Amino acid sequence: KNLNRDNRSRSRTETRLTEERSTVMSSYSQRRAISDFKNITSASDAIARKVLQASGWNLERAVDDYYANRHKYPAAKLGDKKKIAKIFDKYMDEEESTDELFGEALFNFLSGIDVDPEESVSLAVCWKLNCTEMGRITRDEFVNGFSMLGLDSVKAMKTEMAKLKSIFNNPREFKAFYQWLFTYCTEDKRKTMDKEIAVSMWEQTLPSVFPLLKDWLEFVNENEQLKFVSKDLWNQLLEFARDVGDDISKYDEDGAWPVVIDDFVEWYNDK
Repeated sequence: KNLNRDNRSRSRTETRLTEERSTVMSSYSQRRAISDFKNITSASDAIARKVLQASGWNLERAVDDYYANRHKYPAAKLGDKKKIAKIFDKYMDEEESTDELFGEALFNFLSGIDVDPEESVSLAVCWKLNCTEMGRITRDEFVNGFSMLGLDSVKAMKTEMAKLKSIFNNPREFKAFYQWLFTYCTEDKRKTMDKEIAVSMWEQTLPSVFPLLKDWLEFVNENEQLKFVSKDLWNQLLEFARDVGDDISKYDEDGAWPVVIDDFVEWYNDK
């Protein structure tokens, strides 16, 4: 009896130690996930934990959600909306509009925060503000966007916007930016983008991502049947660029690629 009692006691102890070890490991894994999330996104501890919890502590899913829904996760300290509104008023052209920055007014604002209006980083500014119409930033987008980012001075905007070039080296962040571009560049909730606009956006955003971009653009421009770009083609091109890189032999002909990409590979191999 004593032997059985000792065995049961030992078993319970081992079970308890296993459970405690599991809890410790779980806590350690969560801390590591929070640390990794912060390193990727520069988010606060609180936001990192919130997004990870909502994503079941799956780091990849959490990061994708964070960048796809950046407007849901404001900075720890919101920017003063009255100060931000004054900055908007400084750059707006009253003769054109008191509720939007576009044309020369938008050019002057971007230049004022040291962002070249002709470079792709200017598009990233609109992404950060969750803008919805190409070439325009509304008063609400400007004030609410910069407030969410915790930026209420031109100096702070300059500092933060200077970091935007890094998104082109961050695959997850760039993917979220790139997918946002499709909606941003299509009017009236259309499901396709004009080829001319798509080509312009690819020229601005993919040079460092897609080694075969020059060939792709040549193929697209020669393809008279391709007049519009679907969202599926737009998104899948980025996956294709990452899968293939500069080596077309990595292309998997059994993959579920859009027909246009299949045609491009055939065209490329025939060159």
